[in-house]
Amino acid sequence: MRVPSPSHVVLAIVLVAFAPSARAGEFEFAESLAAYGYFDLAEEEFKKISEDQGLSEEERADGDYGLCMIRSYQAERLADMKERLEAYTGAMDCLRQFYGKHPDASKASEARLQVGILQRTKGQWLQFNLENEADPKARDEMKKEAVAAYEDAIKEFEKIKSDENLGEDLKLQARYYSLESLWYAGYVGSVKSHLEKCVADSEEFVWDTEPQLIAYYAYILQGMALGKLGKIDEGIVRFQTVTSLDMSGVPPELMQEVTSIKAQAYFGMIRALVEGNRPKDTDAVYEAFTKSLPGGLQENFGRGATFWAGMAAESTGDMGKALVVYSRLAERSDLWGAKAKARLDQLLEGGGKVDPKTYFQMAQGHYSQGKWDSAIDSFHNVVEAANAGGDAATIGEFVPQAWDSLGD
Repeated sequence: MRVPSPSHVVLAIVLVAFAPSARAGEFEFAESLAAYGYFDLAEEEFKKISEDQGLSEEERADGDYGLCMIRSYQAERLADMKERLEAYTGAMDCLRQFYGKHPDASKASEARLQVGILQRTKGQWLQFNLENEADPKARDEMKKEAVAAYEDAIKEFEKIKSDENLGEDLKLQARYYSLESLWYAGYVGSVKSHLEKCVADSEEFVWDTEPQLIAYYAYILQGMALGKLGKIDEGIVRFQTVTSLDMSGVPPELMQEVTSIKAQAYFGMIRALVEGNRPKDTDAVYEAFTKSLPGGLQENFGRGATFWAGMAAESTGDMGKALVVYSRLAERSDLWGAKAKARLDQLLEGGGKVDPKTYFQMAQGHYSQGKWDSAIDSFHNVVEAANAGGDAATIGEFVPQAWDSLGD
């Protein structure tokens, strides 16, 4: 393992620099339209670029690239699994035709990278739907398709990595995306060879890129792969390399990025411990996360860490704590909110007994977030659960507080 160099780590983000065309502003405007779902307007703008005879052939090719990108944005908005997968394939075919026809265009290299990214995204979409598939046979088939999609992504990135005609920045991005795809393929399919390669390639990647920020993303991937391989303590060392980053030397423009990556490291550590049957060890990790990373809970992976803290509570039999965690996440309209709501519904519908204290903590969580209807329901549940128990001490402790809160 590479030992991080200085305590005040110099952080930098690696960005791929593409040569701007004569109509870069028009391209960015059209791409923004596509990103926000104004596909017809975006198509008009990209066609203007591709048909403008006042531009060089290379500059007009940017419009053709944009037309392909519209298809990828359209795919993201499809809810039907089959339709979305077909749309991803159509977008990739379009991009392949583009860089085959315009190998010297300013967007040709970007198009090659996008094909690999779309293959990886295809695997992620299958993986997401895999969690909601009840039929074992269908789940097995989807799992195979997801792994195949990730493996196809790896092949695309490997082509970029080995092409001597492409720039080093592009190759570096392809190397990182290849690491991600190796992790996903190994995690979803429990493919040991992919996980081992992710660990080995991540080590090499860190050597080549530290102290750039992208190296610490590789540390997280390496930690997750080690955890999945059963080498949890080795994985924790990688996660801690990231969580111990000194925030005092971080430039303001990178503060949010560093906060996000540290939240991701805590998420990876907590999940690895839960999946490695060490849920009790997550308490200290989650406490360190909430105390040492202000704003971390607002990050996507911070909410992911919170969700897995709920899973840890479930694993140890502390259903009250799990319910409180899930109830506080369930109101959010994102992936972790949806996952928390699903777990909350399963626990409550499973007939498990919920004590008044748990309901009271759930109610307080809703109340603090301004979720008044949910808070009222939970405070009513406090009263019902306490009265149903018939214990005078419990009734005396929680019922007056619940009624006072309902009065507010």
